[in-house]
Amino acid sequence: MGPSSVGGNGRAQRLRTSVFLCWALPILALGALLRVWGVGHESLWSDEIFTVFFARAKGADFLPLLLTDGVHVPLYFALMRLWPSDADLWVRLPSVWAGLLGVALTVYVVRRLYRDDALALSAGALLAVNPYAVWFARMARPYALFYVVALLVSYQFLMLLRGERSRGRWLAFALLSGAAWMTHFFAAALPLAQYVLLVWRVRDRGFVRRWLAAQAVAFVPLVWWLYRLATQDVLSFGIGWIPHPSALDPLLTLTNLGAGVYALRTLPALVTAAVVLVGLGGGAVMALRARAVPDAYWLSLIVVAVLPVWIVSRWRPLYVDRYFMVMLPAVLLLTLRGWWALPRAWPRRAALALVIAFGVGQVTLAIAQGRSERQAWRDVAAYLAANVQPDDGLVLETALVWLPLQRYWPDARLDALPRYEPQDAPQASQARLWTVCPDPTVNVHQPIWQGPFDPYVAPDTPLTHWTRAIRAHVVARRDFNGVIVLLSEQEAVP
Repeated sequence: MGPSSVGGNGRAQRLRTSVFLCWALPILALGALLRVWGVGHESLWSDEIFTVFFARAKGADFLPLLLTDGVHVPLYFALMRLWPSDADLWVRLPSVWAGLLGVALTVYVVRRLYRDDALALSAGALLAVNPYAVWFARMARPYALFYVVALLVSYQFLMLLRGERSRGRWLAFALLSGAAWMTHFFAAALPLAQYVLLVWRVRDRGFVRRWLAAQAVAFVPLVWWLYRLATQDVLSFGIGWIPHPSALDPLLTLTNLGAGVYALRTLPALVTAAVVLVGLGGGAVMALRARAVPDAYWLSLIVVAVLPVWIVSRWRPLYVDRYFMVMLPAVLLLTLRGWWALPRAWPRRAALALVIAFGVGQVTLAIAQGRSERQAWRDVAAYLAANVQPDDGLVLETALVWLPLQRYWPDARLDALPRYEPQDAPQASQARLWTVCPDPTVNVHQPIWQGPFDPYVAPDTPLTHWTRAIRAHVVARRDFNGVIVLLSEQEAVP
């Protein structure tokens, strides 16, 4: 090969890189816009308030509080302790950054694994505008970080399978796997999917032994955490709110992860869901027929993530879409692989354009209309501060309401008000009682405001028993996103 050929190849490579960056940078910019637009103006919802609570706990209390809670692992919350938590924007910025890092890493990982620029850019674009991914990148919760760690674990594993087996890569794989365990319990899907692939495709016993050794290293921090849980005197395990899943829930989960379609109520949602499922089904068929290693791994990751949880949840409900962030890369990539297998290019482009347009539309409309604020605690606190009188009392479920009110109404008047749990409220002596009702309904697929609710109906809880008892004596009601405030005249209560 002569100098001119080498020079020509270099120029072609530089041109290819320039074109790639010309597409990648706008994708990142769009992802950033959707994740930061108004993110500091929306109130933290109850789970985010718990993040702040853990972040601000005294050093000696931090681990005991997390252990008492029982459903979290410590990595994300430990990192949040290093970060300011006064302003809502600052609390959410780490998730915003993790969300953007997830987009960039998706482009990089797909380009390395498949050596296909168009596929890599398409995967990045889908993640950048995916409503499911956007909402959790706008929340002070561990799910955006979970996506990043899970993607990196999968990438390291697939590169090891490809033959890049340096000590540094094995070490990175072990450490990232341990970080995944310490970010969310559903990281269990990662070694399960890897094991399926090892049984399915790998006959190298030396590789399997090294994989087992890496898993043993990764499992050490989880063993420590499980031991601490097992020896904990008090455990709350606050997951009783999760409903039993239906036969339709896995389908909704896949369309939700694929395009933010959490309900099949409108024609655009139905069409988008169908397009996603066609791609996902095509990608699954390709993985089964061709048995290409990356595709087979993504398919096994989806199956081992969803199926066991759905089965177990028939008895002990654990099924919530956000817990499946571990398999979001798999859903996006198998969907794209299914579209890429179509015989002509225009259906692929049309499917990609439709899902991107649907995602951008879902996110922008929700933010513009104020529906992206899950619980409007700032407005609730302002309303109470303007209307509560010194002799009034509060009726609330302490764990869900008291911390948000303290954050958004840091006033001595709030601390001075008598407070009652709903079951104790009938014995209150105050003439007027303010009852604060968070939305008790649960949609395991929808991460934002779920719409209006009735504070007097099911589920059957002490709060609804109380609200039904005072219904005829409510003299004022104010509805907010995810919260309703009732004012009742106590002397009229039987």
